[in-house]
Amino acid sequence: MYGFRRRFGIGIAAVAALVLAQAVITAGPAMAAETAAPRTFDAEPLGQPPAGATVQGSVAVVTKLGGTGRAVQLTDNSASLQTKAYFPAPAVNSRHYEFDLAVTAWQTASVFAIRGSGDNAGLGVFRFMITANDTSTVLSVYDGTAWRTLATEPIGMRNTYRRISVDATADHAAVSLNGNRHSTTVKASAGSPITGIEFVSAGTAPTGSAAQLDNLIMYSTVVALDPTGTQIRFPDVTKLQNGTLAVVYDSGAAHTNANEDIKFVTSSDGGVNWSTPRVIEDGMFGTQHYDARDPKISRLSDGTLLVSFFVTEWLAGGASKQHGTHVIRSADSGATWSEPAEVDSAMDPDVSGGWNASHGAAVQLPNGDVLIPLYGKVPGDATSRATVVRSTDGGRTFNRANEVTVGSGGDVNYQEPNLSVLPDGSLACLIRMASSSGAGIPARLSRSSNGGQTWSAPAVTDINASSHHQLVTSTGAILLTWGAITPSTRPTYGQLITNPAGSWDGIGEIRLYDTTRGDQANPSSVEVSPGRFLTLGYDVSRRTLTAVFSTVADYS
Repeated sequence: MYGFRRRFGIGIAAVAALVLAQAVITAGPAMAAETAAPRTFDAEPLGQPPAGATVQGSVAVVTKLGGTGRAVQLTDNSASLQTKAYFPAPAVNSRHYEFDLAVTAWQTASVFAIRGSGDNAGLGVFRFMITANDTSTVLSVYDGTAWRTLATEPIGMRNTYRRISVDATADHAAVSLNGNRHSTTVKASAGSPITGIEFVSAGTAPTGSAAQLDNLIMYSTVVALDPTGTQIRFPDVTKLQNGTLAVVYDSGAAHTNANEDIKFVTSSDGGVNWSTPRVIEDGMFGTQHYDARDPKISRLSDGTLLVSFFVTEWLAGGASKQHGTHVIRSADSGATWSEPAEVDSAMDPDVSGGWNASHGAAVQLPNGDVLIPLYGKVPGDATSRATVVRSTDGGRTFNRANEVTVGSGGDVNYQEPNLSVLPDGSLACLIRMASSSGAGIPARLSRSSNGGQTWSAPAVTDINASSHHQLVTSTGAILLTWGAITPSTRPTYGQLITNPAGSWDGIGEIRLYDTTRGDQANPSSVEVSPGRFLTLGYDVSRRTLTAVFSTVADYS
C-alpha cells in the first residue's frame, strides 16, 4: 500500500522535512485568562454595592441567608424604578454563567438578563424571570413584548439558594435549574457578541421583593475563533492521559469547494482556557492543496493520538474526487505529527466507482487492535455502505484484508458510522442513514460481540440523528449527541443512554446548541470530570468553535 502523498511524489527526505517543520510549530500567545472560580462576596464591605458592578436602586453586600458569609442583595423599594446589578464581562461569542440565587422576599418576580453588545439596555439579549412560591418555581423568557413560560420546576426558592447555570450565545441560551436544562432561541432584543449578566427586580407594585446572589461564575466558552475569511466546522475532542483536552477541527473558506486545513487546540483546565490553534494537516499533496476534512481524534492506551480525515479534490464546476481516508499520529501529545497514512479499503478511490470517507474516530479494542469506521462505495454499489477496517499495529496501517462490512444494500445509504467499545468489550455502531434519494431517515444500530469480526444486521432506531457522536462515560453510559434531521436548521441534541447494551429507542432529546442557521451540528463530547461533559458546537458565520457544558442531571 502506498500513501497518497507517496503517489504524488513526496519522498522520504521531504517527509522528514515536513515532520521537522511541524515539530517547531508552537502555539502563539494565549488570550486573557478566564477563570471558573466562583466570585464570593465575603471580603467585600457590608452595605456597599459589589465591586465592579453597575448598580441602580438598592443593591448592597449583606450577610448571607443562613448567617454564614456574604452575598449581594437586590431589594425592590420602588414601584417605578427597577433595582439592577450588572456584572460586566468582555464581549465573546459564547459564555457560561453560574450563580446561586435565593428569593428572600417575594412580592414580585426576580429577573436576570444575558447582555450583549448593541442590545436594548433595558432588556438584554435573553431575559428570564423567576416566579417562586414555597413549592414551585416558574421560569419564563421575554420575547420583547411578552413573557413566555419556559418551565415550571417543583422546587421552592423562597429563603433557599438554588444553583442556576446558563450557556449562551447571541442566538441560543440554555438555563439549567433543578437539574433540568431548558433551551430557548426566544430573545428580548438583538445583541452580539455576548457580554455580562444583569440581575433585576420587577420595579412594579407591590414593592418589597428581595433576592440574594452568590458564587457568581462567568467565563468564555469560545474554544477557537478563526480569522476573517475562514470558517470552522467538524470538531472532535478527546482527553489526553494528563487530563488535557485536545480538539481538532476543519478551517476553510466554505463547506464545499474549498480546501480546508486541520487545526489543533488544547485546554489544560477543563475547557476554560484554550491554546492558540495551529495547523497540523494542511492538505498539501505534492504541489496540490486538497481538502483535508472531517478530522476525528482518538487516544490509544499508550497515549498515542490518532487523527483521521478524508481527502477531497474539488474539480471545476463543483464536481469532486475523493482520495480516501488518512491517519496521522502523534506520540508526544500533539507536539509533532507523522506523515499521513492512507487507510486501505475495498472502497478504493483509485478504482472507478469506488470511494470512502470517515466521520467516526478510531477506537482501540481490549486486545490492542484499532478499528476505524468508514463509509463509501465498492465499485458497483448503488448506495453507500458502512465498514470497519482493522489495524493490528497500533493504527500505523489499515488493510482491506481486515475490512468488514457493517451495513449495506436495501436501497438505503449507510453513512458516518461511529463506534463505541462498551464496558463488556462489545461494540456498538450507530449509523447515519439516508434514503436512496439522500433524504435523512432514522439511524440504525449494529453490534458486535467478537471484536468487530462480525456484526448484527443494523436495526432501525427511532433516533433521527445525523453527524452524531458517541461518548462512553465513566459510568459506562453513552452520551449520544447529534445534529437533528428536522428542523432543517440542524440544532444539536443530546441524551444519555444509561444502558447502551439495551435498546436505544425512546431516549428523548435535550437541545444543547443552536445557531438557528442550518450549517451546524457535527457535535463531539468529552467527560471533563465525572458526570460533567463538554460538547462542541460551531457557528460558521461567527467563525467560532464553542464549548457547551452539561451534567448527568441535565439528561434525567
